[in-house]
Amino acid sequence: MVPKVSLSRPKKKTHKGKTSQRPGSRPAKRPSLESQPQNLSESKSTLEISRARYAELFDAAPVGYVTLSRTGIIEEINLMGAQLLGFPRSRVISNPLVVYVAESEQRNLLRLLSGMRRHPGRGNVELELKTKGQGRAFVDLIAIPSVIKDDQPERLQCALIDISARQKAVSDLRASEEKFRGLASHAPVGIFLCDKKGDSHYVNRMWCEITGLTVEHAQGRGWLRAVHPDDRERITTAWDESVQKGKASSGEFRFVRPNGDVIWVQGSAMPLMQGEKISSGYIGTIADITERKAAQDAVQRLASIVEFSHDAIIGKDINGIITSWNRGAAEVFGYTAAETIGKSVTMLIPLERRSEEVDILVRLRRDECIDHYETIRQHKSGRLIEISLTISPIKNAAGQVIGASKIARDITEQKHVQRELNRVHSEVLAASRAKDDFLATLSHELRTPLNPVLLLASEAAKNQDLPPRVRTDFDTIRKNVELEARLIDDMLDVTRISRGKLELHLKPVEVHSILADALTTVQQEVEQKKLRLTLKLNAAKHTVFGDAARLQQVFWNVLKNATKFTPVNGEILVETKTVKSEVVIQVTDTGIGMNEEEIDRIFDAFSQGTHTGFGGLGLGLAITRKLVVLHQGSIQATSKGKGKGASFIITLPLTQKTVEIPRTPPAPAVRNPSSPPPSKTADSIRILLVEDHEPTRLALTQLLLRRRYKVETAGSLAEARALAHDHDFNLLISDVGLPDGNGCDLMREISGLQKITGIALTGYGMEEDVARTYAAGFIAHLTKPVRIESLETALTTALSPKA
Repeated sequence: MVPKVSLSRPKKKTHKGKTSQRPGSRPAKRPSLESQPQNLSESKSTLEISRARYAELFDAAPVGYVTLSRTGIIEEINLMGAQLLGFPRSRVISNPLVVYVAESEQRNLLRLLSGMRRHPGRGNVELELKTKGQGRAFVDLIAIPSVIKDDQPERLQCALIDISARQKAVSDLRASEEKFRGLASHAPVGIFLCDKKGDSHYVNRMWCEITGLTVEHAQGRGWLRAVHPDDRERITTAWDESVQKGKASSGEFRFVRPNGDVIWVQGSAMPLMQGEKISSGYIGTIADITERKAAQDAVQRLASIVEFSHDAIIGKDINGIITSWNRGAAEVFGYTAAETIGKSVTMLIPLERRSEEVDILVRLRRDECIDHYETIRQHKSGRLIEISLTISPIKNAAGQVIGASKIARDITEQKHVQRELNRVHSEVLAASRAKDDFLATLSHELRTPLNPVLLLASEAAKNQDLPPRVRTDFDTIRKNVELEARLIDDMLDVTRISRGKLELHLKPVEVHSILADALTTVQQEVEQKKLRLTLKLNAAKHTVFGDAARLQQVFWNVLKNATKFTPVNGEILVETKTVKSEVVIQVTDTGIGMNEEEIDRIFDAFSQGTHTGFGGLGLGLAITRKLVVLHQGSIQATSKGKGKGASFIITLPLTQKTVEIPRTPPAPAVRNPSSPPPSKTADSIRILLVEDHEPTRLALTQLLLRRRYKVETAGSLAEARALAHDHDFNLLISDVGLPDGNGCDLMREISGLQKITGIALTGYGMEEDVARTYAAGFIAHLTKPVRIESLETALTTALSPKA
């Protein structure tokens, strides 16, 4: 308890005849026993004064003072101490100090008291106090043992220093730092902190995301190692200068991420100032500007392209007033930018075409683009220019059309070249048509003389009334005429393939059946040369999607080639096999063989290698390869050298469907090859034969008369019309190309007058020729030269009741 003392000072007593002792004087004599009571009274008075002064100082102290028992009970406390605890002094005396401490801090106080009891000495602890108010109070408690008995303090003299303001400052600073870190953590830019030397000690999450570096890698000058080598020296110099001068800095530079990506950043840093001095270092930011730099580069490139483009690139507003003019526009139109900007674009448009600009502006206001609009514009000199215009609307931020960008390309020379190319193209097409017409005419003219020869020779070769030797001679004539016809067909096939007009009639067909048909066509030559022909048809699957006639032509060409170049008593091996999804046909002979150079060009048109004396045009294998390719297959030739034979390997893709093909020779081009025999007798059938080639007309007449048909002949369209007007006919056999007209027109005319069927007999054998005759009403198309067997089949078909 604070002692109760009077705060009034005792009056100073003075003694008459005596003066007070001055410093340095001799000490007064010790009072006698008679004077001791008087000295004791003075000592008590002095003590009272000292106590009063102590109480005054004790309560007036700006620091709280507390005397605690060794167990922490408050024995004495001054006014400031009571104020800090928040209670009157009378209420806190004899209470434990711990009850006035916040629960979170009580353990710290008890730990201090316990420690001082074990180890007496000065102690210190910061405590939060319980307070009546809403605020928080903090004190720094400094304890000193005052009385020690048996090495144990009896009391503790404690000072309570109010540190609430400091704690609040610390708390505010901590809150500020937390707020800063929270903001920094979620900031859309990279944030970093550096010390006064410029070494980084903090980076936020976005900084790491932008640079690709970790926090550890960014520490100190670690971030500098990630700066692009080309920018590093510049950034280092600028940063060091900024640190030395204590000023803000900014700039654009590149970072190289760990994965090798290069990014552009905008970096800035400013010192953290306290007055005029840098307080703790620098704070800075970086922002990823890679896309912006790319956009800037794109804009710069676009501006360069626009400025240096040879095309005229012109800007205009919605009213057609020119707003921009590049160098290309000056080159195209002859005006400078100063002469055009601010003026109407109609200055470039000829008077008779100015209505076009009105239409263009209307379309622009509707937000329409105009692409490759070809028109005429006018040069400064007055010269007219052919140009191609592309016009695009220009919009403002609100999406409103405020103008247009016009790209004009001078196509005067291009149009001139195009017109010249069109002229040349027309000439080439005309020449191509002329060539095709020539080939067709040549084919017709070559076939026509062969026709009577083949007709008579093929019939005579079958005539049993003739001696065998004569029949053999006629058969030789027949074979050579057919060979000539084959050569003509090869020339036409080359033309068809080159023009892309070769038609394939595709369907599932059996390779083995077609191969057997092709073998029959060379069987006679095989027997004549005494060749040993071996078949090994081992293909388990051999159905392909193809044109049977054209595939037979392929196999015939390869087999014909083998028999042609294999000497007497030689060997030919034909074998097939299935390899995965393909069927392989291989024809191997023991003939004259080929060298590497011949193998390389064996499939080229008109190529026959170095050997001579075998005849032919060298077209068969070239046509064969084209036909195989059209069937999605392949063909290759191999040989071990001259005199060592050759091998041809044909590969065709298999199809899943199967079909049975009868092994019969190919039929002529007729609609109904399997019609029943005619119901009428031959002598009751009247035939109108129209042929301008007299030998063919005479040969056909003889052949028909021998078969007891009644025949009327005509050498022109006019003669045929006259006969058809006077007589009724059952059958018309007509050439297509007549001196005064066309056999197809004749067929239409006569079939309109009377019931009649027709057979076209012509030297024109292209697909379009066959289609044209069928469209005219003919039911058979025989291409010259014609074998008697083909003619008889056609007659049977034409004269059947179903025809």
